[in-house]
Amino acid sequence: MSVPRRVTVIGNGGSGKTTLSVRLGKAHDLPVFHMDRLIWRPGWQPTPEAEVRQSLHEIMVRDRWLIDGLGPLWSIEARIPHADLILFLDFPLEHCRRWAMERQTTMSTAVRDDVTEGCFLEGLDQRMYDLLGRVDAEYLPAIRQMLAPPEVACKSRHRTNPEELDALSLA
Repeated sequence: MSVPRRVTVIGNGGSGKTTLSVRLGKAHDLPVFHMDRLIWRPGWQPTPEAEVRQSLHEIMVRDRWLIDGLGPLWSIEARIPHADLILFLDFPLEHCRRWAMERQTTMSTAVRDDVTEGCFLEGLDQRMYDLLGRVDAEYLPAIRQMLAPPEVACKSRHRTNPEELDALSLA
């Protein structure tokens, strides 16, 4: 089996998407693109949707890519037909909240490649806590439906156990 050339990694915040994406990108020499960099401008100002759509399109027409992140549901719908492989990290909400809190606490002032300059992660505040809950209740069921058709399911890896994260590969 050949290694996929177009991969998208999706899941709730704190599920380990970025860590996995960076690892897989390095291991397979795939350029990694982060949805957060597309959808946010400095100071957590939203990028206009038309610009996000254009940027995402410019990435997806490339021969090789790994797109990391959730983004709006329309962005997931757009990535699905272009991806050779979809990695869906569908972990329990409390696990994601715990990992997000650890990330936010240890990296609150760190500059990260996956986040737009001027967007700092400043602790797990109530907004972040609520957002993770909303994603779990609203986005994840919609994503499960998007990945259910046989033509999509055959190129998806749906993981529900965080202990499987380290073993995930593209092969």
